[in-house]
Amino acid sequence: MRRFTEAGFARFTGTAPIPASSGEGGKQPVRHRLNRGVNRACPKPSVSMTSTAVSSPYSLFQLPLTRCCTLYTCDQQRNLHPEEHYVDRAGEVRSDMGRQGLSRDNTVRTPTPFRRAIRSCYQCGFALSASTPPIQGGVSARNYWIARWLAAQGHSVDVVTNAAEVESGYRIRLLQGDTEWLTPRFERGGVRIWGTEPHGPRSQHIPDHNPFVTKLTSLAITAIETASTDVVLGIYLEPYALAAYLAATLTNRPLILRHAGSDVGRLLQQPQLGPCYEQVLRNADLVCGSPSTLEHFSRIGVSTEHLYPDPGFAVPQEVFHPNVMPIDINRLLAALANDSGVPATGPFAPINRALPTIGIYGKVGISKGSYDLVGALGNLKERGRRFNFLTMCGGSPTEMTRFSEAIVRAGIEAETRHLPFLAHWRVPSFLRALTAACFLENRFPIAAHAPGIPQEVLMVGVPLITTAEIARKQSFAPALVHGHNILIVRDPRDHAELAGVLDRAIAGGDDLAALGDEGRRCVNPEGVEGCLARYEATLEHALVIRQRRTDPHRHAPIAPILAKQDASAWRSFPASRRLFWTIAKRIEALEPDRDAYLQALRLCSACAEHWHALSASLPPYTGEVLRFELHQVPDPDKIDAADTLLFRAPVADPESVIMTARNVTLRAFDHDMDALIHVLLDDQEAPAIWPHKPKYYVFQHLPGRSRNRVIRVSSTIYQLLTSIDGNSGINQLLRRVNAQNNLNSSTASQGALSTLLREGIIIAPPVSAVGSS
Repeated sequence: MRRFTEAGFARFTGTAPIPASSGEGGKQPVRHRLNRGVNRACPKPSVSMTSTAVSSPYSLFQLPLTRCCTLYTCDQQRNLHPEEHYVDRAGEVRSDMGRQGLSRDNTVRTPTPFRRAIRSCYQCGFALSASTPPIQGGVSARNYWIARWLAAQGHSVDVVTNAAEVESGYRIRLLQGDTEWLTPRFERGGVRIWGTEPHGPRSQHIPDHNPFVTKLTSLAITAIETASTDVVLGIYLEPYALAAYLAATLTNRPLILRHAGSDVGRLLQQPQLGPCYEQVLRNADLVCGSPSTLEHFSRIGVSTEHLYPDPGFAVPQEVFHPNVMPIDINRLLAALANDSGVPATGPFAPINRALPTIGIYGKVGISKGSYDLVGALGNLKERGRRFNFLTMCGGSPTEMTRFSEAIVRAGIEAETRHLPFLAHWRVPSFLRALTAACFLENRFPIAAHAPGIPQEVLMVGVPLITTAEIARKQSFAPALVHGHNILIVRDPRDHAELAGVLDRAIAGGDDLAALGDEGRRCVNPEGVEGCLARYEATLEHALVIRQRRTDPHRHAPIAPILAKQDASAWRSFPASRRLFWTIAKRIEALEPDRDAYLQALRLCSACAEHWHALSASLPPYTGEVLRFELHQVPDPDKIDAADTLLFRAPVADPESVIMTARNVTLRAFDHDMDALIHVLLDDQEAPAIWPHKPKYYVFQHLPGRSRNRVIRVSSTIYQLLTSIDGNSGINQLLRRVNAQNNLNSSTASQGALSTLLREGIIIAPPVSAVGSS
């Protein structure tokens, strides 16, 4: 590491003397930036762009000439030594004391936060599942916001993408002011985009094709070497996982792979693609995914040690909120009409703002319900209903032509206005311009597909019309009630049913406004902090895994061996498996022979059904752990019962008769199971005993989930739930339980019951069902 004195650094950068900016003469030091040559740049916070890397149509993805960093030159800033400095990997100037981890008083400083040490390189893009703007789609939105949030936390994020080459049918139309959103810069972090050049004569070969993998890999290598990237993250298998794998391998960096839905559900199944993807997945340091896909990856040979839960995503509440200003549709239509670069896919005449407006956004397709919606709107127009129909849609030219023809056949071309895809941060403004938004996806070929559009619509307070299939996939599905906070269609192919729901939205009124408000309250979105914490933990874990893989003295991992025994059965019992590993470790310590070790693992596999036979070796609470995890395994017989919750009646009267939902199981345990399992899964030694402390749990089956929902309740609420007989109301049950326990009226119990009603744990049965069992 090259060290500098203040004067030496000034001579090296060719900037001496700069007394005002160096903090000399009693003046306040200011921050500078260093360019790629580690030379001091102008103090302006903006980053200049160059057009030499790409042609003008793709100027949104030009490479910045400079990298933001902070220069501290005297002890007035962060207690650094005023004389001796050095330039670290990030291009920042630090003191020798700072490098040694000591403050000026020789006390040990707090270690540098992880977000200052990690630099991540995203390999993103592809039209189908999207990537970064200007590509449209949910994955594109997720990648954009995650990169932005990580940069705000102090990370340096380099995005390698071919987004500038996306087809017109899936391209976002960037409006005035959008370009500054693409590469956000913050005090200690920022996003830099490395974009591919269009395929042209210089890169032609026989047989010719656009070499995305090679171009992305080359850009990624350049980004890694330029920014001293620590972790490479590849999102979506084709071509980005391949490019990320090649770049990480060639530069010896840890590799994290994340999948979407269509790549695992479709591309991975192709015989001429799948074998390559499987090898890439097996050689990644971490593979993130949902429980069902991680189980599939385990079956194709990915080591269990390298499987990691997907960090998830939080809808950005900074833009998705009910106070966002609606977009001026007529002004936008006028601008589009005057812009020759936008294809005229429909009329740009102003809409009648006095009429209700039904809208959709996303890709067009049969499984998206696009044509069913057009048919139902056509039926409503024949019945004399007046409305506007706004589409912010796209797709292949063939699909869009078919969609336009369907609109003409339905006779609603005069009511329809086609808008191009707008940037992710403008979607809330589009939604606020609607009376109701529709998302009618049904019978989607990839069962794991869980779109985020419903949550986005509800968070801005706009009434949502969706299908039962989509409603039950939402994380807040238990709180959804048709007609109360959402409008649900069982089967959008039944145009009469769909038209009836649309008619309710078109009629409008106070009820519709109240429905939008209730929908916003039922979402209860996660904050960004938790999502970022999981991403940073994922990046840090990748470094740990890479260190283990490069350590020749590391012990052979247990998990990959155990995964070969019966991965599908074990995945549902992680805490129980941890207990059984204890036996395997003991046998291994006594007899290191591999065969004996495998025999122990086979014995552990049998423990899932015969745990009582090993009571001398296992802790006494093992049976409780198995029973607790067994109740978290979904019961297929309760799927229909869960669907009926979407159409239940919301209970407002405390005297109304209630019953326990049919997809709910109540169980009591002798221990605090969630605390015990947390200890077992937190890489801690299994305790010999666990305190006897009875706890009560509610298990709720939700369709499409790999695990049942678990809610811990108090003994009073548990007693009340077990007392429900289908003939009593809330107040009557509360009086009965209070009398049995010599308690006064409990406001806390009433509040807990209100929560259980809202979450669908207890419901009001149909009138005909009252008194019957």
